[in-house]
Amino acid sequence: MSKSGEGGFERLQRLSQEVREVVSSLKLNPNDLSVFHAWLDRKEKETRTDKDTLNLSVQVARIYRDAGLVKAAHEAYFDAADQALRKGNDVLYTTLISEAEALSDGE
Repeated sequence: MSKSGEGGFERLQRLSQEVREVVSSLKLNPNDLSVFHAWLDRKEKETRTDKDTLNLSVQVARIYRDAGLVKAAHEAYFDAADQALRKGNDVLYTTLISEAEALSDGE
């Protein structure tokens, strides 16, 4: 359990709820990025390692995708894929490129 007494499952549920709120906000008003930026600022402060940074980049791409912001998602996927490649994570690189190409196919 974390210092707050929150177990892994509870943390995952909270994280999922946060992400759902960000996605909903972007869907309702794609021009208002205030909720997204507030969430991103909090997450950036929590990153400690290169792996954390990479995971956050992937999450950003998927948030954009889930919100229907295809152009932003596409760019974020390629940014995250570039990070994965630089870190030698070929499997994640391939996965992210595939997800970005799937967006392109769906346009």
